[in-house]
Amino acid sequence: MKMLPFKKILVAAAVAGSFMAAPVAHSAALLNNILTVPGLNQIEDTDAERFLRADAAGTITLGGASYRQLTGADTLQQGDIFQSILQFTSLNGPVFSLYGAPFNSSSYGLLAYSEVVVGAITSSGGVDNFSFSASGNVAGGANSLVAVYENGIGADTNSLLTLFSSTPASSITEVTNSSFVASFGLGEADDFWQGRTPTGTLATVFSAPSGSGQISYEFGLSVLSNPGALPIVTNGVVTGAPGHAGTAHDVNGDGSAFARSPGVNTGWDLSTNTNAVFLTKNVPEPEVLAMLSMGLLAGSFMQRRRSK
Repeated sequence: MKMLPFKKILVAAAVAGSFMAAPVAHSAALLNNILTVPGLNQIEDTDAERFLRADAAGTITLGGASYRQLTGADTLQQGDIFQSILQFTSLNGPVFSLYGAPFNSSSYGLLAYSEVVVGAITSSGGVDNFSFSASGNVAGGANSLVAVYENGIGADTNSLLTLFSSTPASSITEVTNSSFVASFGLGEADDFWQGRTPTGTLATVFSAPSGSGQISYEFGLSVLSNPGALPIVTNGVVTGAPGHAGTAHDVNGDGSAFARSPGVNTGWDLSTNTNAVFLTKNVPEPEVLAMLSMGLLAGSFMQRRRSK
């Protein structure tokens, strides 16, 4: 009844074989090259957003239902959808995806798609406060709030020069047809994404000067899906966001929204800037893992031999 060592041999052989036989490749190859590993990373972006509301007469189809786009005459309501595309432009300071170093190409972009639902709204001091929940239409699972992609990887080398000047539908398709890297959302009980707007109609928000921050928001999220093998530390950063100060998350961030930036298609309502912070860890190279597996394999043989 000395089966345990033999089981170890089989497991070790399988692990070692998987690392030696499988090619080392994933969608986030370029992104991982510029991350600070190990260490704290801060990434920034430029976005375009729009608000949608379920409406049987609406002309926008989403998740099998009809929606209309809100106007400045509307007041934000619970259940409205906040839909956005993002292009990350800098990492730890240097610009990396606006067709500059280190990826000098109009086809490379680190992108994201976000679609969130406005929660219950409470008003205080002329400000509406609310939380965001998942719409269920974002890659990565039912609780996913934002999915990250790399354009220019593999077969997807479409130009990003018109990403923000195209129609929203075309822009969303361009982002979500890129290589899926990871998704983030409400994976733990203390995860959150909260926002604030001035009380009243959206006209104030839609006409706000660039950089004025008429919508502000903070988030603390978990990695829900990670096919790009990003080496993000679980609960590696602590937030100071109101109502959530002192809680730890995989990714923390904040941002603000204002009227559309120049060149953004009029089909969008807003532009935003978002900052996200996360901690990365060292990950053993596959060759090292294979050597460790072979060591376990050899040790199992030796143990089995001694047990005879």
